[in-house]
Amino acid sequence: MLFSNDYPPSAFYFKVSFSATLGQADTSFQSISGISSELETEDVVEGGENRYVHRLPKSITHPKLVLKRGMESISSTLVIWCKAVFESDFITPIVPMPLLVQLLNEKG
Repeated sequence: MLFSNDYPPSAFYFKVSFSATLGQADTSFQSISGISSELETEDVVEGGENRYVHRLPKSITHPKLVLKRGMESISSTLVIWCKAVFESDFITPIVPMPLLVQLLNEKG
């Protein structure tokens, strides 16, 4: 049995940590999408025997990760990073900030 009670899980709980703040999660998002992967395949017809088509793996693609309706404090690391990017008038190259998305249990 997968769950101890008969109720389905009401939602998923995610923690989003940015590279500068990996120890803390000061960011809240209403929803996160794009957590998936897709395997592309290529069809190869068997030579001399047209009845058989082999599907061979080609590459794995990942959609863009979308974090919607974020709530931030003005002093958070993410807001400071965004302000630095926008206030530089894009003269300096944007330094990407890696992030970590963790799935939590119902207790957080």
